[in-house]
Amino acid sequence: MGDVIYLQERLAARKTLAASESAAASEGAAASEGVAASERFTAPPTRRVGAASADRPARARLSAAGAAPQDAAFFFQLSSPLSYLAAERIDRMLGEVSWVPCAPLAGGSAGALPEQLVAGAEREADLLRLPLVMPDSHPEELRRATRAAAWAAANGDASRFALAAFRLAFCGGFDLDDQRTLAEAGAAAGLSVRALLTASEDPRWDLQPAGAARGLIGHGVSATPAIRVANRWFQGVDAVGEASLFTTFRIAHGAAGL
Repeated sequence: MGDVIYLQERLAARKTLAASESAAASEGAAASEGVAASERFTAPPTRRVGAASADRPARARLSAAGAAPQDAAFFFQLSSPLSYLAAERIDRMLGEVSWVPCAPLAGGSAGALPEQLVAGAEREADLLRLPLVMPDSHPEELRRATRAAAWAAANGDASRFALAAFRLAFCGGFDLDDQRTLAEAGAAAGLSVRALLTASEDPRWDLQPAGAARGLIGHGVSATPAIRVANRWFQGVDAVGEASLFTTFRIAHGAAGL
């Protein structure tokens, strides 16, 4: 009987994920997210994954300019609803960037309380017309899931895995540190589920996210998501919008040194 219930839950999650992609692809208001990150950390390249977004005009400007931002990275936490909302927009707003998982920032999110962060995320999701369901596990650290994301990043699949994981967590309300949920995210991303789950239990995969978090703090970043474009940094709820505006200006003016 338990297996039947679990399968029903999985099917419901898949329907929720499909609904989130469809809802995010519809028109919504473009909201921003933004400020600081780590110049010392060089993120591994990742494959481009089409994230659902309603921000077509900004993306069109980049396409018309004939270039995506160079040397750009997106730093995210799997436990952060704002990182989820940024992940759904960043591909269309900025093009191909490196996706970098990071551990929680010490004293991060500018000292905001969890309920304040949730309220801000709910307002942003409403503006973007994106679904947002807070998992029962929020705001736990999600150590296993973060290790899995580090393994995916090392294999060039950070964006695939992160999008699948974010949608399970913040569209379906699933606990990402549950191995069944991690397996579902890995399968949705087309990854080796066995290798992913093995990495999730291996503390050596704590090193990269911890190093990324230290690098962000060293550059004055206090909140995720954080985006680096060339030598400029953007963080928090406005990161995506501000980074997109900066990139458009940079391309339009040919200011490679910005």
